[in-house]
Amino acid sequence: MDSISSNIYENQEIVIARYNEDLTWITDEPFNRHPITIYNKGPNDNFTKTDNIRKIVILPNVGREGHTILYHIINNYDNLADVTMFLHGSSNDPDKNKRAKNMIYEVEKTNNTVFSCLFFDGEEQHRVNYGFQIDNYMSSNANNKEINKDSKLLLSDTRPYGKWFDATFTNGEKNKCMSFNSIISVSKKHIIQKPKQYYENLLKQLDNHHNPESGHYFERAWYSVFYPYGEGEFSHSWL
Repeated sequence: MDSISSNIYENQEIVIARYNEDLTWITDEPFNRHPITIYNKGPNDNFTKTDNIRKIVILPNVGREGHTILYHIINNYDNLADVTMFLHGSSNDPDKNKRAKNMIYEVEKTNNTVFSCLFFDGEEQHRVNYGFQIDNYMSSNANNKEINKDSKLLLSDTRPYGKWFDATFTNGEKNKCMSFNSIISVSKKHIIQKPKQYYENLLKQLDNHHNPESGHYFERAWYSVFYPYGEGEFSHSWL
């Protein structure tokens, strides 16, 4: 690895929301090229430790990965990486691993905001999925299900998804992506174009239950959270 690439990778941080996963995958490329912060929301620390882990933060098990994303932004607002890449502890699962890798490869090329998402080039995504709501959801990861089989969601005060979106985003935010599993990378520029209080207000929807319905709404709205994007400042990947 040349020094220029090394310096770029150092300023592209991976942030992991972990519950009961073993994190063995962080030793693989491209994950092992970047500094890592782990937010441990589980009851143990039985996971792989590597030299590129810069920080391990213990958090209560609330809000799923959406809470972790917003918590990290709020608490690192003045010291963010050039690009922050948000991943699940279960990023070795077949439905996530290739998407996570492809997103990171794209970040390494662009050093900018990249979402792993289904991209809607026409009608707004929140209109297509306006009636979405969900009452129950259980983690698909085997390690997590071993210690938590609770599938009951805390229902959103405003539902379905379309009504929630209209109530949450009131400044003409566009919505072109559906980011399943919240596998997203966001540039510092796109984060700090909104004040810290903006993220603090969003976090209130996710900070009081381990399985909030609103977490599934945020999966479908991250594009809007960090909107707008300049020409060439946003790209998306999938499989």
